[in-house]
Amino acid sequence: MAVVVALVALATACGGESASPATLATAAVTTTTSTSTTVAATTTTSSATTTSTTTSTTSTTSTSTSTTSTSTTTTVPALRTSCRQVVQIGDSTGLDLDALPGYLADVGVDAFYPDNAGGRSIVERLGDDPNAADVAEGVRANGFGGCWVLLLGTNDAANVAAGANVGLDERIDRMMAVIGGDPVLWVNVASISAIQHYTPADMDAFNDALARATFRYPNLRPYDWSAVVRPEWFVADGVHPNAEGRVWRAALIAQALARAFPA
Repeated sequence: MAVVVALVALATACGGESASPATLATAAVTTTTSTSTTVAATTTTSSATTTSTTTSTTSTTSTSTSTTSTSTTTTVPALRTSCRQVVQIGDSTGLDLDALPGYLADVGVDAFYPDNAGGRSIVERLGDDPNAADVAEGVRANGFGGCWVLLLGTNDAANVAAGANVGLDERIDRMMAVIGGDPVLWVNVASISAIQHYTPADMDAFNDALARATFRYPNLRPYDWSAVVRPEWFVADGVHPNAEGRVWRAALIAQALARAFPA
């Protein structure tokens, strides 16, 4: 299914040569429309010369033009979100997003609580490390009531492709059951990797499940990262973002949050 919320403006911004992450989250857009009115005036001057035998008349016509210009300026306000507090839970694709707190603050987020860990999935645990559902339960137990940004699914997609007995739909349901009715921006997954179980086809399966989940959870807004990410934004493994990719990822997530849950 292809019901993932596509942010056409974001894809367009990424495609432009002049776009930069620093301008995406907060830049206002100004357009100016000018109209011109031209008025033409014609003046005719006549002169006559008379002799005893000949009379001649000369006419001269001159045209003057005046122009009146009217300018109308329209300013589109910078993007702002209604989310004042944000918890962000993710796997290793959420690590080192150093620019994300600043970009979120730019769109109106007052408090940001990130929790990312390598190898994290919604169901499986690495040693004594909590899975994503465990982390969400801890957040909820502390009385949090705000917006959630989830950077999860890469390892879930791989685990299911490898034969895990908990399917993709059930994994998403488990996470949403903990979150409840709070607003959720869920960043979908992307890969250009040939590593077994981490291929683009494996990631597409998770994204399809996330798209289906929007019919079950009206508070869920997927962000289609897979549609905007560029090949040059990945490190060599084809799964994790490089330095440039992390800056873009942070800027685009902040813009997506403001579009999904506007002020």
